Amino acid sequence: MSRTAIGLKAHTGWASAVVIAERRGRIEVIAKARIAMIDGFDQAAVYHHGHEGGLSAAQARPIIEAAFRTAVERATPELGKLVRAPAHAGILAGRQKPLPDLEVILRAHPLVHAAEGELYRNVLLKACEALGLRAVKVPAKELPRIPELLAQAGAASGKPWAAEQRECALAAWVAAGWA
Repeated sequence: MSRTAIGLKAHTGWASAVVIAERRGRIEVIAKARIAMIDGFDQAAVYHHGHEGGLSAAQARPIIEAAFRTAVERATPELGKLVRAPAHAGILAGRQKPLPDLEVILRAHPLVHAAEGELYRNVLLKACEALGLRAVKVPAKELPRIPELLAQAGAASGKPWAAEQRECALAAWVAAGWA
């Protein structure tokens, strides 16, 4: 019997994904993918749209909510192609402080970036939950050093095996409780 976990790193409108499995005491990287949630940065960067357009929170909120729904609808089947329940999912998390009110976010460019990151991490969380995956956010700053077993599995999986894929694999590793 094998255990499976997926690690995800959100970007504006898309995410990197790495699926790992434990089979007979060995770890394998069984999939690496790019999950499209919304096509194009201009469509995906909804907080930027509100910030640059000088929108109020009341004007921006429906745009943000629509993007969230669209992204969840698209991400869910994409994730479902990669992994099935029961499985663990680790979503790399950024800042741990709660975001301020939308009005404040729309007036501060650094907060716009933080809010978009959180939006797409929450999309991934919702999509994982819809598939019955046991999903957790894994703080990127708290990732352990990559274990040799996982490093070897990643190297054996071929390219790409860069920092992005290693971080996703580590998030899956932590979420599955193998760390």
